[in-house]
Amino acid sequence: MIADKYNMDLIYIVTDDTVRGNLVYTFLSGRTNCALVKPDEYFQMAQKENPMIYLFMSNDYDGLKAYVTQVRENSRFYNSGIVCLYNNPNIQQQKELFEYGADMVLSAHSEMERIFLECYALIRRMNGFHNSSVVQFGPYIVDFLKNEIQKDGKFFELEPIQTRIIKLFFEHADQLLTRKHLKDVVWKDQEISPRSIDAQISKLKKRFPELSDMIESVYGQGYIIRTTATQKAS
Repeated sequence: MIADKYNMDLIYIVTDDTVRGNLVYTFLSGRTNCALVKPDEYFQMAQKENPMIYLFMSNDYDGLKAYVTQVRENSRFYNSGIVCLYNNPNIQQQKELFEYGADMVLSAHSEMERIFLECYALIRRMNGFHNSSVVQFGPYIVDFLKNEIQKDGKFFELEPIQTRIIKLFFEHADQLLTRKHLKDVVWKDQEISPRSIDAQISKLKKRFPELSDMIESVYGQGYIIRTTATQKAS
């Protein structure tokens, strides 16, 4: 099961800013399971500990992109959560980090409580999906193992690729999901164009109208699924 791959609440704080890193670690360690890890050591350590969340902090923007890329390009960690802290990131930098695979981008000087809440929300969302093969959202119940979706007592078979798309959307509910991230996770090493990705999502939306109302297209970037109703089905 996917849950077996991760230490389900472990946050890696990876930073080249020792002072700020220690402050964040001190705050988070009293509230959740975390470890302060050096940039040149974290990836090797992650092979054994499998952290759920990577909290990357850096004053070097290119270095930050390199951290995110290293995680997202490794198939073992492509579902891990990534939160990036950078000194007052502008819109273009935020967009680029999302395209590289970050789930959240914050200012390095964000309040400690804000950093904790973003990590906590990401852990809750990921735990909900990793611990159950069945989730409910709106009028739908999806069984990821059976490739099956249910609505009003009627069952519909999903294509495996549709199952993977839906699962990824709801692991990243209310967050920007870039086409690059979709390609890396859903299609992995297969060659597929952005237009083909859009076509697959359009097909999914056409088949399930209520789902269509929840999926928002972000021009030139990707998609966001808007939902506050995601929960495990009983």
